[in-house]
Amino acid sequence: MDLLRQFGYTEFCEKRGMKNNPAFGADTVGMYILHQLRPLWAEKSKLAKDTARFLPVYVTYNVRSGKVSVDSDLLEKRHLSYPEALIEFSKLSRDKDFVQKCVDSSRSGFRTKLLGLHSLYSNENALVLSQANGITRQLWHDLTDKKISDYKYNRQYVPEE
Repeated sequence: MDLLRQFGYTEFCEKRGMKNNPAFGADTVGMYILHQLRPLWAEKSKLAKDTARFLPVYVTYNVRSGKVSVDSDLLEKRHLSYPEALIEFSKLSRDKDFVQKCVDSSRSGFRTKLLGLHSLYSNENALVLSQANGITRQLWHDLTDKKISDYKYNRQYVPEE
């Protein structure tokens, strides 16, 4: 979300007169993969069993309201505020089953989340941001220049699938 701040998107909340800007009417969803996570009780451990490889986290910024919410399959509740999510992640990092819970939550995958976002935003605009690095590609295999260049579009910036 810092990227949005750097581009000045947060000022839309303060300047309601900018409603003609297309970004004002779109939620922005940042998809991020946390990796190599250790629970607090295994902070100094070098054992692979004490390390969660991935944890997908989704941060949604609603430009109209200025609210930021967080989703992750690791969290029991959906659409937590950013501060609430940080507290929940901190609590979960103390859990003895933290690593297994991260493994379970990463199995649902990016593709499932993308399909959910496609359904959620089928009648309204949304901007989905994701890093295209080796870590993300391990969970989202189609995130390559070649695959993206082959997309067919319903309208500008809106792929069929």
